[in-house]
Amino acid sequence: LHEATLPPAGCLATPEVYISAEGDGGTTDFSPQDAPASVYTPTVGESVTLFADNFETGQGWVAENLGASSGDWQRGIPVNDPSWAYDPESDSDGSGQCYLTQNEPGNTDVDDGAVQLTSPAVNMSGGHVTISYDYFLRLTDTDGADRILVEISGDGETGPWTEIARHDTDGGLSWRHWDITQDDLDTAGVTLTDTMMLRFTTNDADAQG
Repeated sequence: LHEATLPPAGCLATPEVYISAEGDGGTTDFSPQDAPASVYTPTVGESVTLFADNFETGQGWVAENLGASSGDWQRGIPVNDPSWAYDPESDSDGSGQCYLTQNEPGNTDVDDGAVQLTSPAVNMSGGHVTISYDYFLRLTDTDGADRILVEISGDGETGPWTEIARHDTDGGLSWRHWDITQDDLDTAGVTLTDTMMLRFTTNDADAQG
């Protein structure tokens, strides 16, 4: 482990840093490997949680059926049906509740369409945002048609909605974590406002689960 003292930087500055180390034989290694062409750019500032939800209480999420015959989003403790190998044993963080698609025993996955879950409005106008969430996706078809689509709007429900993530791989019976960084939002052309909303659309294209 190594420690270095850097010159003071102003809030929201992005200083550029790389590391080099020379061995006894005269060989120098760099991190990043192609430095100084590439560098680390940490953001200076205080991390503030704008919105957090472990779903133990209702905070204004809205569930909507977009034509699916089953699998509506519901908030609750996972039923963990021992006869149905497509549902999680528990929520991801151990708090108890989460949002699931039709939290009931039996074959209750999303079929024949899509269901959508939309967040309350969040003020992200300060910028430098990271959006983090855990998701559970058990797929039998992995051709890309069945998936969770994640979109964001800067004008509440009005939109337009911009895709910022797409999950279409089978995760088995495990929860997975995902981060959407400010760089990801910039690449997608998202302008942050005080009325940002997220929505998660789970789609089943061919009724196979």
